[in-house]
Amino acid sequence: ALKSYRIKMMDGIEAYEGQAVFNIDKNLGDPSRIANKLAHDLIKNLDDITGFRTDFFHVFIRDLSSSGTEGELYSYGLYTHIEQPNKAYLRSRGLDENGNLYRAENFDFQLVPQLKNIDDPEYNEREFETVLDIREGKDHAKLLNMLKDINDPDKDFDEVFYTYFNEDNYLTWLAVNILLGNADAVSEGFLLYNPGNSPVWYLLPWNFEGIFSWMKEEEANILDLITKVKLHKKYLEQEGNPEKLFKKVKELAFGPFSSDKVKALKKSYKPVLSELLNLYPDNVLLDMPFAEYMAYVDLIDEHIGMNYRTFTDWYEKNKNEGR
Repeated sequence: ALKSYRIKMMDGIEAYEGQAVFNIDKNLGDPSRIANKLAHDLIKNLDDITGFRTDFFHVFIRDLSSSGTEGELYSYGLYTHIEQPNKAYLRSRGLDENGNLYRAENFDFQLVPQLKNIDDPEYNEREFETVLDIREGKDHAKLLNMLKDINDPDKDFDEVFYTYFNEDNYLTWLAVNILLGNADAVSEGFLLYNPGNSPVWYLLPWNFEGIFSWMKEEEANILDLITKVKLHKKYLEQEGNPEKLFKKVKELAFGPFSSDKVKALKKSYKPVLSELLNLYPDNVLLDMPFAEYMAYVDLIDEHIGMNYRTFTDWYEKNKNEGR
């Protein structure tokens, strides 16, 4: 079937650029077909955060299930590979491979009943992973301590925040999602990483599939959703913090996420898109004619600029209202 696949290299087979697990995504939920590739290429050289390696793949499948013959190779078209969040990922970036790594499934920094430590008689891994998918780590005590303190109204928020989070990482993560309009990141598709010898948690962006939904439908507004999460709401209520976020968003908008940078990346993708999206099966999967699709792709940098202006208006409005 035309779907996304996870492929694991067999033991003894040489890894590809140190990677033995491949998440090859058909991007069926992404009208741009390049959301994860573009987002992680923009993030790649940022300070204070780490992204994931991505590649365009032209996938061929030889089906041997129906006969004993060698069979033919059939093109399944354009896929995007995104690096697996695992020990190899942590090791390749000099991070602690024995640390904790979770992927948000339905998580808004609340201490919900599904989240229990493994020594709790009521611990259920399947229920736990409806909230946070466990990528690495076996003990959840540090996660639960962080959530307990964040949600304790008697705790001083600044003390809690600076105990458990790196502010530069946190601001960069927020700014990236604001500029890309990644509303899903409010509760899903991002990673939480905690080194084994530290109480600090780092937010890592991973899934950006929904950021260009505006190509076919109205998109959700991340700015309306951020303040519904207690962590983000409390942070932005502290004096001087909205200004810090504004400074970071502006820094990215006129630097690594500038129109020139985005246009250069799009230009580098066009030969691949022109070749594969005009061939079967991708030519029948597009929601629009190829020329119209490319016209939308050419608007991506303008849309990022629009997200910056929307954020600026939101910031100025809240500043004037004394929030």
